[in-house]
Amino acid sequence: MTVPPAASPESRLATLERRVARQSALIAALTVGLAVAFAWQLAPRPVVDASRFMLRDSTGRFRGGLMLREDGSPVVRLNDIESRPRLYGVVAADGRPRLRLYDSTGVQRLSLDLEEDGRPHVRLLAPDGTSRVHAWVDSAGAGWAEVARPGASRSVSVPGADADAASPKMKRPRRR
Repeated sequence: MTVPPAASPESRLATLERRVARQSALIAALTVGLAVAFAWQLAPRPVVDASRFMLRDSTGRFRGGLMLREDGSPVVRLNDIESRPRLYGVVAADGRPRLRLYDSTGVQRLSLDLEEDGRPHVRLLAPDGTSRVHAWVDSAGAGWAEVARPGASRSVSVPGADADAASPKMKRPRRR
């Protein structure tokens, strides 16, 4: 059995110094990488400011948008494949939100509104656009509903919480 010659202390020291230098460079690179990753997480994200965002399909048809009207009211609109409006929502300049839903022929069929004081209104509309059901809550908290057909309508009200009677009141149909 032969014994390898022993390395001189100088060569062993040089090998150790090279190894320490490589490890120091690796630690420095990892430290810089960690600092960059941490700074990336804290960096502010860019903000996109615009007055209009348009949605177009792969053929270029207008399918919707988020935009501002001339009076500054924000609007959201979603269209069908033929670019006809199907959903239209706006927060009016006076602060009242409104939502409209349209059928496939472009006729408004549902309307949701909130008054400035928060009173809600809901309207269901016929294919010709005329109101058939209108429900709302008045300022006293009473619920109201009107159901209409051509030539007649019927209204129902339920008194608010501060009223004496808790049963609904029906009004006679109106002849139109």
